[in-house]
Amino acid sequence: MNINSDEIEITTCASPYDPPIGAHLGVKIRHLKLNIEVTSTDQKSQHKNHMAAMEKLKSELAKFELVKSRFVDIDEDDLMDGETFRNELNSENSD
Repeated sequence: MNINSDEIEITTCASPYDPPIGAHLGVKIRHLKLNIEVTSTDQKSQHKNHMAAMEKLKSELAKFELVKSRFVDIDEDDLMDGETFRNELNSENSD
């Protein structure tokens, strides 16, 4: 999955491995259009945190696309009113 660089905002953040000089090793990436934000602070280098955060973002975007595709595939025949749904739940629980 390719992520366009103008769709994201990358910032640094505090990490348990920050050196005493005040540099931040953690990386926070936010997808601007979807407002999905991921953070990585587990690695001992900013580069590794950047790579880990990008992998997390790709994973979150894949989940988003999966959910989106499932909603796109729903048609009106797949929907039921709340009372019918409740009755089906109750009949399954009473078995």
